[in-house]
Amino acid sequence: DKARQGKLSDDIRENAGFNYAKVLMELGNYSQAISAIQDFQKDFGKSRYRAESDELLGEAFLNTSDYDQAINHLEQTGLNSQALKTTYQKVTFLKGSQLFNAGKFFNAVEMFKKSLANPVDKEYQVMAHFWSGEAYSIGKKYEEAINSYSAVFRNATYAQQDIHLRSRYGIAYAYFNTKAYDQALPHFKEYVTRLENAKEKLFYEDALIRLADSYYANKEYQEAIRVFQKAIQQDNPEVDYAYYQKGVIHGMLNEYGPAQQHLKTVVDRFPKSRYMDNTLFEMAQLEFEQGNYDEAIRQYSSLIKEKPQSPFVPYALQNRAVAYSNLGNFDNTIKDYQQILDKHVSHPVANGALLGLQDALTQEGKAQDFERYLAKYREANPDDASLASVEFESAKNLYFNQKYEKAIQGLKAYIEKYPEGGSVTEAQFYLGDSYFRQENDSDALEYFYQVVNTGTGNFRNRALQRIGDIELERNSFNEAIVYYGKLANSANNKREQYNAWSGLMTAYYELSNYDSAGHYANEILERGNVNVNAENNANLFLGKAAYAQNDIESAKAYFQKTLNTARDEFGAEAQFLLAEIQHTNGNYKKSIETLYELNNNFSVFEYWIGRSFLLIADNYIALSENFQARATLNSLIENSPLEDIKAIAGDKLRTIEKQQEAAEMQQRSQEDTTEFEIIENE
Repeated sequence: DKARQGKLSDDIRENAGFNYAKVLMELGNYSQAISAIQDFQKDFGKSRYRAESDELLGEAFLNTSDYDQAINHLEQTGLNSQALKTTYQKVTFLKGSQLFNAGKFFNAVEMFKKSLANPVDKEYQVMAHFWSGEAYSIGKKYEEAINSYSAVFRNATYAQQDIHLRSRYGIAYAYFNTKAYDQALPHFKEYVTRLENAKEKLFYEDALIRLADSYYANKEYQEAIRVFQKAIQQDNPEVDYAYYQKGVIHGMLNEYGPAQQHLKTVVDRFPKSRYMDNTLFEMAQLEFEQGNYDEAIRQYSSLIKEKPQSPFVPYALQNRAVAYSNLGNFDNTIKDYQQILDKHVSHPVANGALLGLQDALTQEGKAQDFERYLAKYREANPDDASLASVEFESAKNLYFNQKYEKAIQGLKAYIEKYPEGGSVTEAQFYLGDSYFRQENDSDALEYFYQVVNTGTGNFRNRALQRIGDIELERNSFNEAIVYYGKLANSANNKREQYNAWSGLMTAYYELSNYDSAGHYANEILERGNVNVNAENNANLFLGKAAYAQNDIESAKAYFQKTLNTARDEFGAEAQFLLAEIQHTNGNYKKSIETLYELNNNFSVFEYWIGRSFLLIADNYIALSENFQARATLNSLIENSPLEDIKAIAGDKLRTIEKQQEAAEMQQRSQEDTTEFEIIENE
């Protein structure tokens, strides 16, 4: 360092400057190495070490997790060596992984494409193909996902590794989601077979259920029954679904006894099953198909009464109307058809209800009452491309193009002109979401409540989640729990179920109800783990709950478990909390080491970087190293982009300075007293 800064010959300064940077790299001081290399290149732009220093700089950026700088540097330098191409392949993959974890899947794929354009390291090449497949799957671009997963299979080196197996699961789901069940089936079968005797069975239970579904979709009913039975024997988390599907299949095979038995098992053993609506409807259907119309009516009525928001209600009303008609009870037949046309006029069953109502009214000599319902149906379901449909699609397009102010005007106009229109519920949701995205929570809630109170199915669940999210953000935790709870009860898929449990976990934690928070964290880990981030979040909250209850050893174990897989903000928080525990226990130097690791591993998360430097300063203060503490705090004040972090750093710095002034005054006072005593003695 002295040689590079001295007044020696340029040759010596050049050599020293380059070797100084190399030594810093060897020591792992990557941030200082970056500054040293940049200084070197500024002073010796045409150095014989230029190419090697470019490689070092790219590697240094990579090791500080400053992937944007690394990519920018490498692209400007030009990938004109194998080492540069290798670093570029790695850093673009890692940036893609970071974007993936942040939920920016389109941008992640673009980075993975850059990584794949430089296929030097086979391992990174395979990983980029796999995570591209995952990103495409999340974006529902299944054809692209299938191509990416297939690329993993083409590299036989990884045939026995986890990434190959995970690709098997991913491609199976991609085929499954495109209804190519015959192609999904062998992949699910291979995945299940390989994991049957394994210790770690990631997604095994889910794959087993999907394998049975694939057999069912391919009309291999006996195989489907066999696999569903296997899931039941293994106490699969989806055991209620397995019983339900066995009931459905036996019903299709006209085996009504076993069908009723399996469906009744769902009702008796799993009263909170998310397939309860399906089960109640299927049980009624079995009675209907056997001509047991009185019992079918009783069971349809039970579903309509107990599950008024169920998407099966319109079908139950339709079939109950037919059952009443078959029994000659035309008065109740008319009431059911009218209820469909009053409350579900845009539903697919409405057309059949209109025809059924016409026949029933004629039977009762009330044909004159039919015109009112015909007009209503025409308004909600015009035969040609109606103005209502055009206006709604126009407003909806504004919403999807993120022009929320204009979307609000268009959606309001649609609802006002067509209050009985078939898309009113959908329009209400988009209106609420437009206000939500403009951070106008009050107006957003007004429309979300309308969807929850009058809507059914997908939009109602999306509105429930939005209400829960808003109340959580407002710190109205009890209100958030109410709506997340409703979402948990009506969830139609794993994503909705996870969103509900995640919200409940967070709200209960904020209310210091750690048992309930832990319950939902475990539910996510056991049954609602939709991605790696979900697992990280659940483990982090289990650690935070244990920490809050002073169960330090359990807290540390959960934080470490989070760190083992998390390269997202959950990982940054987990590492900070580990450092905080070390600080509290008096392990100040170890705490500092942990915090510097956080700075290297999670440098993109500015809030946790700021928090970590504040805790580093506290550690230095505890070690009586006030000079280091002041330097750390001054650096924060100068460089942090977050005003609240700067303010806390300023307060801490003033406290140190006041304490130092007080100590100096006390020392001067003691010295004066000593001098006075000496004079007196003389």
